[in-house]
Amino acid sequence: MAGHEHSIVLLPISVDVLDFCRPHPQSDSEFRTQWTLLEWENKLNIDVSMERDLKSCLQVYEFLAESMKLSRVGQKVSDADYLAGNLSGRTIFGEEIMVNVCLEKNLQASRITGHLRLRSRSQDVAMALGDRILSLLKPFKL
Repeated sequence: MAGHEHSIVLLPISVDVLDFCRPHPQSDSEFRTQWTLLEWENKLNIDVSMERDLKSCLQVYEFLAESMKLSRVGQKVSDADYLAGNLSGRTIFGEEIMVNVCLEKNLQASRITGHLRLRSRSQDVAMALGDRILSLLKPFKL
């Protein structure tokens, strides 16, 4: 069979970046120190409807923490009209992931808006996690 070529078509393999994230508990001071050292930041605008399952800032925060498999940093956040909190994690490859979440209720528009700042040492991790977070929030956008 010399001179004959055979090829096998392989389907693309889809990998979820969240499968590589693990919680990484740390103190407020450790978080602030590490935050300044991380080079890449991805800022995402958050805008979700309060009409669906997420009716408060705390519910959005908890949903993000659980979906991204990250640890809550610092004090317990309350369920007010606004929320600011930090999340931290580490990939199975040892790369730090830091997230700052700022949210507020807009009762006239029945929306929760704000932003999420995600930092990591590499651009690839920051961008991949940002894209994945936005896909998780799609059902709540309306």
